[in-house]
Amino acid sequence: MPDILAEVLGYPGLGWLIAAALLAGTVRGFAGFGTGMVFVPVAAQVLNPFWVLLVVLVMDLFGPIPNTFPRPGARPTRPTWCGC
Repeated sequence: MPDILAEVLGYPGLGWLIAAALLAGTVRGFAGFGTGMVFVPVAAQVLNPFWVLLVVLVMDLFGPIPNTFPRPGARPTRPTWCGC
């Protein structure tokens, strides 16, 4: 197990990928879109195109999941399907 962890942490460009993912998440939090516009140019310098698309897909599918859980103390609102 430590060998795998050392190999992953030794990946060249991992710091740039993490920084780009954090910046892309911040942009998405403020604007609601733009994850790919920020992350893809940086990730394309480090990964091949298939892995870049796969990482963006995973970020966009699983990233918003925590927003689906109710927050304690939040006022109940109508469901989004009601066409507000």
